[in-house]
Amino acid sequence: AKAHNCKIFLSVTNFGASNNSEFLNNPTAQENLIENIAELLAYRNADGINIDFEEVSSKSKLEFNNFIVKISEKLKSKNPKYMISLCLYAEDWHHVFDIPKINSSIDFYTLMAYDYYGSFSKVAGPIAPLKTSNEFGNGVEYSVNYYLSEGVTSDKLIVGVPYYGGEWLTTTNTVPSEVSNFIANP
Repeated sequence: AKAHNCKIFLSVTNFGASNNSEFLNNPTAQENLIENIAELLAYRNADGINIDFEEVSSKSKLEFNNFIVKISEKLKSKNPKYMISLCLYAEDWHHVFDIPKINSSIDFYTLMAYDYYGSFSKVAGPIAPLKTSNEFGNGVEYSVNYYLSEGVTSDKLIVGVPYYGGEWLTTTNTVPSEVSNFIANP
């Protein structure tokens, strides 16, 4: 990657409300993670990290945002050139992103503008609808406008779109139609 002038970002992920709660309430685990990440960034001559914590509950909002600020401060104190990016949910159902608090700690945001519909859906629908509609609810345009209204600036926002679709068996041919079976993301 470096030979082709590409930036290298390490992914820092944690999935599940209970996993996030356990981690975000454990300062020792956070310090260990930050130190290990700093070592890996230096070892790999990497440019930064991308944080993707999914299913953070509203109960963990304060701890989550404090962690974002802490990891950014500690990594940038080791190397001011390190960049910190954060994945944003298509819909922030639990309002866990405190943009005014974390914005100065984040170099750019990646909006995960997909999975508006999937295996969890009761009706077949678009994976990433561009516009909001009566049939399918909020779309990518809504998500972008939501985060802009929360304080994310357009120069810091990257919109990630899917290169896949969904396949469902439905009970009728009407739009929208109730799902009888989700086949796959082909």
